[in-house]
Amino acid sequence: MEKIIIVYSLIFVLAVNLVLAFSLIDIASFNVFEKPPKSGCKHSCKETAKTAEEQCKTKEKADAKPCLKEAKLEYKKCKTCCNDGWKDCKEKAKEAKDACKESGKPTKECSDLAKEITKNCEFDCNVPTSVCGNGICEPPVEDSLTCEVDCGGLPG
Repeated sequence: MEKIIIVYSLIFVLAVNLVLAFSLIDIASFNVFEKPPKSGCKHSCKETAKTAEEQCKTKEKADAKPCLKEAKLEYKKCKTCCNDGWKDCKEKAKEAKDACKESGKPTKECSDLAKEITKNCEFDCNVPTSVCGNGICEPPVEDSLTCEVDCGGLPG
């Protein structure tokens, strides 16, 4: 009889601990399929660069090389922008969390504020839509130095 009471007591304690653990986790705001801002930004850069590279491959061989080179350069710039944007976003979240703590609010409330800031962080780093070799000079991204094929005789 004592063993049964001990087992039921352990089950009860385990159940209470599980309830407490799940009450501390904000499950409602967690979305498995939502990309965080940084990876969403990089994904957008990849998709745009991929489209630009596909457009480049439809060109004559001589025109395709500078076009592909520009697409890769723009992708690298975009990734750098994403990293810098994310760094700025995290810094803003940290500053907000510190200010929140200094005001005497509970730590959990301040942590939630910081999470919300990073979750809703937005920065636009998409690769410019211009593609060297498409027959159209598109300043300021293209000029006679960066895309001679499209802007050959035009001043940069």
